[in-house]
Parts: sequence; structure tokens; C-alpha cells
Amino acid sequence: MSTESLIPSGATAPTLWALPAGRALTLSAGRGGRVIQVRQGRVWLTRRGHPDQPAHDCWVRAGERIAIPADDEVVVEGWPRASFELLEPAQPTARPRFNDWIERLHAWRAGVA
Repeated sequence: MSTESLIPSGATAPTLWALPAGRALTLSAGRGGRVIQVRQGRVWLTRRGHPDQPAHDCWVRAGERIAIPADDEVVVEGWPRASFELLEPAQPTARPRFNDWIERLHAWRAGVA
């Protein structure tokens, strides 16, 4: 098994990557984490082990996605080959805190707002 880099498929989007048969790649999720969305084929994914938990292997098939936690690493291999996207997870939108709402309500009732 070779660990050469991914080859962009050039098919539909710049984030779509082809992983040929017999090739493996180590991916780092970075600070924000990542999501692997398999488009074709299937991927054998191995999560890096930690002192408190062993490495974990799983299949990710076409149409499925798996979240990679922040600062984690995985090894992916196409079986026999696969294409996938490496996405950034959706970021939560900032919501006003409850106390902010209460303060606005009191200001409105007092005629300040």
C-alpha cells in the first residue's frame, strides 16, 4: 500500500478527491475538525489511537459521512478506490444569551430602547 498524496479528480468540484486503489493517505482534521463525505466507492478509515483508547477502524460508504474531531488524524484508503470530499463542519451561529434578551426587554419596557 502506497501513501502517496491524493489526486484531484477534476470532475465536479475542487473539493472532490480521488483515492486510487492501493493508496492510503493520512489526514489531519486541524483546529476546527473536518467531515469526510464519500461520493463513490468506499473508504476504510482508521482513527489514530490515544493512550486512553485504541485506534478505531470503520467503513464509510458512498453517501455516508463521518466527522473527524478537531486536532485528530485519520488514515483513509479506497477499497478498491473511492472519491470523497473533505469538508469543514458547519459552524454554530452566534445566538444572543438569555440575559441579553432580558436586558433588552427591561430597556424596552423602561422606554430606553
